[in-house]
Amino acid sequence: MKQICQVFCIVLFLTVSLAWGQSSNWRSKVAEIQLLVDDYDALIRKLGPPAGNEDRDYGEYFELPDSKIYALFEPGECVESSAIDGEMFGWKVPEWTVIQIRVNLKNPIKLSSLKFNLKDFKKSRIDDVPEFEYENEKTGVYFTLWRDGKVRSITYSPPSNLWDKRC
Repeated sequence: MKQICQVFCIVLFLTVSLAWGQSSNWRSKVAEIQLLVDDYDALIRKLGPPAGNEDRDYGEYFELPDSKIYALFEPGECVESSAIDGEMFGWKVPEWTVIQIRVNLKNPIKLSSLKFNLKDFKKSRIDDVPEFEYENEKTGVYFTLWRDGKVRSITYSPPSNLWDKRC
């Protein structure tokens, strides 16, 4: 009977440990990614191969147990945007450099679990819906707080101290 109890405790411990590790898998992965430094191959080493498509694309999805990460890569040249009155668009970094990532959470989380200092974020209401968008240009973090008080995705862009690398 004592052995059965010990085995049960070990199995319970391993199950809780695995679940705990998966619940924040995206956080540790995001912490490894260096925007405007890491390239396509570095991202594959950190996240594994992209989901689905075998050909390289300037936008790729990477599956994790708790999230789907979308990475955007620099196409390698600055382009003129007709939508922004001819303003140049892009980053002065080599082609295939990671310029933005978005974490789409499989299980939405409460805002408090992100442990962001909301004083550093600009809060704005989204038109026609009771949701709020939070933006911190200094850190490059953006997210939307949904009406249920949960966050479903977080976008990481280059922080403002790297804006000198914009086209």
